[in-house]
Amino acid sequence: MAEESVKLLNSTYGVVAYESFKLRNRAFADKSGMILHLDDDGMTPYPVLLRPRCFGKSTFVQMLKCFYDISYADRYEELFSGTAVYNEHLESHNTYHVLDFDFSGVSGDDRNTLRLKAKFYC
Repeated sequence: MAEESVKLLNSTYGVVAYESFKLRNRAFADKSGMILHLDDDGMTPYPVLLRPRCFGKSTFVQMLKCFYDISYADRYEELFSGTAVYNEHLESHNTYHVLDFDFSGVSGDDRNTLRLKAKFYC
């Protein structure tokens, strides 16, 4: 029986920033092909991401930010080379100003507390 060498990729548990996956050579599921569907004229203008916990929703949204945000235009090759969407040359990439909201720190026991914390955050 021949011995084989297996290289394990570093764990990314708890990391949601898409950039860190590409820049630090971490393992991730390439869902960039979904951008083709989102850019389709027949797609609803308000897509909803429904998946259980830990299925990569936040990382996918961060990837969308890197793809669409104009501030990442000079990093397109760095962040998307080798992905499913890279060779598609979509005109929409890096053409929008993207607002990034993260409400994960907003919590409370009642409606008023939630409202105040969300207002403070925004």
